[in-house]
This record gives sequence, C-alpha cells and structure tokens, in this order.
Amino acid sequence: MRSKNLTPLIIVFALACGVFAHSVEQRAQWFGPIDTGIHEWLTGSTVKFAKNWYREGPANLDFLMLEEPSSVEFPTLDSRKAYLSYPPGTVLPIYLIAKLVNRPPSATMVMRYNLLNHFLITLLLATTCYFLLCKLGVTRWFATALSAIPIGLQLNMGAPMYWHQNVYFSDQAVILFFVGIISLEVFREDIRKTKYGHFCAALFYLISFYGVLVDWFFVVVLFVIFLKRCFLLEFGRTAIDWVKGVLVFCLPPIAALGLFSMQFGSPMQMLNGLSGIAALRSRQVEISPEFNMGFNERIWEHLLPYGYGDNASYVLLAAVVVFVLIGVGLLRARSGQTSPAMQQTWIYLALTLIPCLLHLYTLQNHSWIHDFSVLKFGIFLSVGPFLLLPAMFLLLGNNWLRSALNLGENSLIAVNTIAILALLSGLTIFLLDSNSRAIHFFAFKQPREYLSMGSLLEAESSYQDIVFSPHIEIPNAPPIMLSYSMKRVYLSPEVEDLQNQLDRFTRELGVDNFNVAILVDEHLRKRLSKDWQEMLDRAELISSRLHFSIYRYQPY
Repeated sequence: MRSKNLTPLIIVFALACGVFAHSVEQRAQWFGPIDTGIHEWLTGSTVKFAKNWYREGPANLDFLMLEEPSSVEFPTLDSRKAYLSYPPGTVLPIYLIAKLVNRPPSATMVMRYNLLNHFLITLLLATTCYFLLCKLGVTRWFATALSAIPIGLQLNMGAPMYWHQNVYFSDQAVILFFVGIISLEVFREDIRKTKYGHFCAALFYLISFYGVLVDWFFVVVLFVIFLKRCFLLEFGRTAIDWVKGVLVFCLPPIAALGLFSMQFGSPMQMLNGLSGIAALRSRQVEISPEFNMGFNERIWEHLLPYGYGDNASYVLLAAVVVFVLIGVGLLRARSGQTSPAMQQTWIYLALTLIPCLLHLYTLQNHSWIHDFSVLKFGIFLSVGPFLLLPAMFLLLGNNWLRSALNLGENSLIAVNTIAILALLSGLTIFLLDSNSRAIHFFAFKQPREYLSMGSLLEAESSYQDIVFSPHIEIPNAPPIMLSYSMKRVYLSPEVEDLQNQLDRFTRELGVDNFNVAILVDEHLRKRLSKDWQEMLDRAELISSRLHFSIYRYQPY
C-alpha cells in the first residue's frame, strides 16, 4: 500500500512546489516591506516582540510580548507594557529561527516563515484530499490529478496570498495548526492501530498544546473536535473510559492555559483579564455608524468578496447547502448503506467549516473589525466547493441514478462528464476572479525612510539614550517604525518642548542616568527655528544614513 501511494504523493509534492514557486513569484515585488496600512500592527508587532526576545532572552522577559524595547526610560518589565490579549506562541518560531541563523528577527524573516506556513498548509490540504478521494473509490492517479485543485486554490486566492506572506500574527499563524490537527483527527481511526499510532497521538496532543498558545480560534477548533468525539462515542462507551478519554484530551490545552496564566500571576487573574477582552470582542454588532452596515452585510457582502472574489459568498453558501444536504442524507441512511469513507469525508469538511462559523459569530466585534477574520474560510473553499463536495455528491447521485432511473454505465459517464466540465468551468471563473483580488491587498508602498531611519537608530543608539526629534515621532503604536528602530523617538517641535521633556525625565531618572540623542531629517533642518539650529550646532554628530542624522547633546 505504501509503495502504491509513494509515487502519487511525490507528484503531489512536486506539483505543490511548482505552484508555490509561481505564487511566490506573483507576490515577490511586495515581499520584505511591512504594509503601512492597518496591517502593520500585526507583522510590526511580531518583529518587535521577537527582537526583544532575541536581544534579552525570552526567559529573562518571562516570555512576555513587550510593547516597549529595552531602554533607560522603561527600566522594568511593568513599565514596558506586556501585550496579554494572546499567548506568545506566535513569536516563538521567529525567535528560534533568528537564533538558528544567528541574525536578529526582521520583517523579511517573518515573511519567509509565513510563506513556509502557506506551503505546508497547501501540502497538508492536498495530501489529505488525496487520501480521502482514494478512500471514496477514486483511482490513485485521478486522485493525484484532483489534488491540484486545493493546491491551485490555496496558493492563488487573493486573501491567502496576502495574509500568508505580508501579514503575520496569531490569526495567520494558527491556520497551519488548524489544518494539521483536523487532518490528524480525520485519519485518527485509520492510524491508531498502526505502528505510527503512538507517534500521531503524541503529535496531536503536542499540536493541541501549542495551538492554544497561538490563537483563541484554536480553542474553538478543539471544542468542535471534542463535540465530534462525544457524538461518535470516541472517548469510550463506559463512564470510566469516557472520563479517561476526556481528561487526556483536555490535559494539553489546560496545561497551555496554565502556562499562559503565569504571565497574569494566577489563573483567576488571567480569567479576569481575558473576560473583559472576550466581552468586547464578542459584542454583537448591529449597524455600524461608521460603515452604515450590519454584521452579516459586512462579512458576506464585503469581506468575503474582497478577499476571494465577487462570487465567493455565493460559492460558500451553495457549498454549505450541499454540505448540509449530504449530512442529512448520511444521517437518514440505514446502517451499511453509506461507506465509512463518505462519513469520514463529511466529517473532515465539517471540521474545516464549523469552527470558522462558530468563531465568526461568537466574536462578532473581532470579526467585524478585522478583515483577516475571513482568512480561515480559505481552507474550506480550497477543499469543499470544487472537490470533496462534488465528489461526494456525484457518488451519491450515481447510486441514485442507477437505482431510481436505471441508467446504464454509458449514460452515467455522460452525466458525470457534463458535471465535471461544468465544475471545472466554475472553478476556473472563481480562481481567476479570486486571484485578481490579490492586487487590492498588495496596493501599498512602504516609505524607504522607515528602513534607513530604523537601521540608523538601532545601530547607533544605546540603552542609556533617550532620543528626541524636532519633526519625527516613533511611538510604540502603531509599531511599524518601532519594529525597525527598536528605539522610541519623542517629538519636540520647539526647544521649549524638548526642555519640558528633559525636565520630566530628569525628575524620573536623575540628571546623570540618561543621555540625550537627537534625530534630524537633514532635508527639513533649514525649516527649524533659530533655537533648534543653534542647539544642533552645539551638538555632536554621531552618524548619518541617507538624509537622517543622530546627534549627541549635553543639556547640562
């Protein structure tokens, strides 16, 4: 059996590599820079958090995601403001890669890892579909050819192309773990009694532990898997076996939450802290005064079409209807009339769809605000509407046509050929429209100054420096500029403003405990006041890059 699958799987892998290379080439001109729009909060924050860990060691920082880099004006962890809305699992891979290659984390490093995630997601979808199609009775070579559908969709739909390259934080990072755990779950019974059973069980629990440390969506995924096991009596048929099974299932996510609670101080403090965030993000959205639209209109008429094409909502709705009809048919069928493979495929589709809908409607405020809330639907769109659902529908339809209409094989072949051609036409239209959406996401241009200014500050400023500027401010949020500079810059348009800030820091830190540095855009220097000009004439030039300069100033 293994030898029969080896060659098709090699072909699937090669096909995924080829389409992935083409997909990367399509978005290559936007690789590297951080988006200057709203999405800078995600990748910029990841780079900033990972740089803090790389510089100081995550254990020394209690694995906290700190908003402020290490600097004299932020002497304690509390003063650096930990971001506690999510666990820190998103940052860990970037930190480990940085340590492995012995280079500080950067936006480029984050995007390379994000692209690797996209490739692995695609490969998992294709291989899972291959095995499910084979179990449904499709020949191996036809299943291999059909595996190109999830590959082509996942790597060419607009939303995944953008989110899985340029933007990376918890909502993007969790997708790989989502796809991985549902693939393990759907084949659990097939693998459990093989020599790989213990390894796959351990891998499942490892993913269930780490996934909770990445994003709260993963908790919803585990909840749906839990319900599935309860409904199918997979935890055990006796009370003792059921309790044992539930305890083993729940132990990894509870352990992950226990670790995260240490950042709050205790589990109760974590619950108190997260309950307010959950209440805000789950708040029901009626009509937004800003957009003048309701929640469903926002999701189904704007976010989905924007990310996946004008027809995406109709495709998804039609797929859900077919999914429900097949599910009802499977429930009503008598025992033995439907194959286990049909049930297994339906369960896999349920695991790709139900957690997404549940998360979407539970956290309405979160879903409304963030357009990446529809990214997770890319998984179902990749495997459901144009592959697994049609395959199941045709198999069930063929059985009905044989029994009810007594059609011969030639007639069935003709019907199936027409259905496949219609499906391929719809797939082509959908894919072309969805791929065209990518340019809407990538329509940005990062100012070159961010990198030059940031690298100058990162290289030339020290822990003891507090940096001021007459025309530049680098706050902690939004984080794009701080992720490059790792140094705050305080805006002081007039010398009087500078003196007021110096007085404040002197009271807080002491006169001899910090140095004063001044960041200047030389293109704007001539526009400065006479007082600023005289102050810069007395300051010492430390370094310059492009038209940015850093000066050292002795105020006392």
